[in-house]
Amino acid sequence: MKVKVNFEFNLEDLIEDNNGHPLLEDRSKEEVIEELKDLFEGDLNEGFSSFCKDVLESEFGDIFNY
Repeated sequence: MKVKVNFEFNLEDLIEDNNGHPLLEDRSKEEVIEELKDLFEGDLNEGFSSFCKDVLESEFGDIFNY
């Protein structure tokens, strides 16, 4: 069985809520978003989707024989 997961989050809120994290400290939201765009080759939707898929496969693949 395959399960399709769709979710959405506000990237600006996520950055603001975690601004105390050492990697985000003293950085503007715009700067972080631009860096994420570079990291995900300009497509944040596809980039985050692929990243989440990879994390789930990495974390749970062995457990569930993915």
